[in-house]
Amino acid sequence: MKKFLAVILTLVMVFSMAACGGEDTSDAVQDGTEGTTVDLDALEETDQITLLWDDDEMQTGGKLTGDNTTAMVEVLYDGQGISDYEFTVEGAPCISAAIWDGPVLRVDALKNGSCDLVIIRGEEKATFTCTVEELPETLALEWLGYIIYRDTFGTPGLDDDVRVLFNGEQISDYEVIVADESLAEVTRNADGSLHIKALKTGEVEDFLTIEYEGESWVFGLCV
Repeated sequence: MKKFLAVILTLVMVFSMAACGGEDTSDAVQDGTEGTTVDLDALEETDQITLLWDDDEMQTGGKLTGDNTTAMVEVLYDGQGISDYEFTVEGAPCISAAIWDGPVLRVDALKNGSCDLVIIRGEEKATFTCTVEELPETLALEWLGYIIYRDTFGTPGLDDDVRVLFNGEQISDYEVIVADESLAEVTRNADGSLHIKALKTGEVEDFLTIEYEGESWVFGLCV
């Protein structure tokens, strides 16, 4: 089995749908990241549901291993891309996943460890074991299921909560500096997350600076 999360981006996330002029993905992503109430034990494990990445098709039970990575994978049923699926992450989460566009699922490394990505369609499921290794402790933002490491993010009409993570865990004892308050309104929620509401369209590469434990992490915004 080839490595699944082996696209080493060295913590640089470059993706068109989160850049200026990109599509508003909030509805599609939220459907996938809110989890599922399906009784997994009642579902039948099937080989019909597979994941396709870089021409490598993986069946249920496959082990997906990588480090410092993001992967775009296509969810297939009987060899054809599908969009009528759900997913959930079981165990202590080491990845974060979000529906990118129809059959395409974006999977981000979250923290070192192993967990299961379960794809569900109807009464069937397929389980894939994900392992993240050698991911350094670092600060990141979690936005609609995407994990953002020192990169520019955003979408037209941005009006979302953004969690601040360190080593995959949400933190609240940080300081935040906004470079251009005319571009977007940034407020802190009671749970320590941030709410970012776009006030106009534009891009600032050093829009948001997060200071935590003596270090600074800078993120750009594009709306």
